[in-house]
Amino acid sequence: MGLFDDIAFGAISGGVNISTLLCLNVVLFLCISSMIAWLVVSISAYPFLVPHIAFLLFMAIALSILINWFVLNAGLVDPKKQQEELGLGETSAEKPPSTTSPASKPEKKD
Repeated sequence: MGLFDDIAFGAISGGVNISTLLCLNVVLFLCISSMIAWLVVSISAYPFLVPHIAFLLFMAIALSILINWFVLNAGLVDPKKQQEELGLGETSAEKPPSTTSPASKPEKKD
């Protein structure tokens, strides 16, 4: 199973696996990096935008910290358990075949 499969299962099932958390942190890091670049450019070109961009940057940093705090407190889930939850993985406890089937029931004689 690959990284992208783990991310897809993490997106549609309960819990968060390590691949989904890694992808989320990369995206948040890129968002924060672009806002820092935007802030640096706007200091000299558009100084009236600096407070607004600084506030957006503060919100993005706070969001990333709070998401990571929440996920780490909730705990990470194994991707195999997420697959089993969706019914796509191999279950370790297969149900044993039933010993009584409708054909093997004793017939009632009147």
